[in-house]
Amino acid sequence: KVAMPKLRKHKPVILSESEIKQCLEACDCVRDKLILLFSLDTGLRAHELASLNFADVNDGKVTVTGKGEKERFVYIGYKTKLILAKYRLERSKPKPAEPLFLSAKNDRLTVSGVMQFYKRLRQSTGITKVTSHGIRRTALSMMLISGMSVFHLKEISGHEDIKTLMHYINVDSDVENAHAKFGVVDNL
Repeated sequence: KVAMPKLRKHKPVILSESEIKQCLEACDCVRDKLILLFSLDTGLRAHELASLNFADVNDGKVTVTGKGEKERFVYIGYKTKLILAKYRLERSKPKPAEPLFLSAKNDRLTVSGVMQFYKRLRQSTGITKVTSHGIRRTALSMMLISGMSVFHLKEISGHEDIKTLMHYINVDSDVENAHAKFGVVDNL
């Protein structure tokens, strides 16, 4: 009956705003830019992103089938909607049942294809933390830092438990700003 040693917990690594801008500049086509913006706006997992059809996106509201076939809703903002409209035009007004993201061979983009996209982005930017999961962690962390309720964030992320969500996010970089805004003494 020996207790297991406690492992050191590492804070999740997230991208900075300048690194996100660098990634956006490195996207060489509308589809790639849309994948990145969509991921940052929604915090979707790679398999959730790959399984989307055009019918799943309705005026900024995105219907997602997540882990355990559970349905939830996430949202995209104005800038992502603009790139989506441009992408729709490039795809010649696709039918609702068509996959949202296509591979180079015009098949549905797979999880492996999403991973390859991020690998190319890592190579072109030199930012090693650009992964599908790194973008998800960045999106969720930045939503929380921007003021989103942890309860809303739990719904967007598709996590059953807030404790699970807390393993994904990193707010260390914003603690000083949060104290300046919400500290008791200076706000008396």
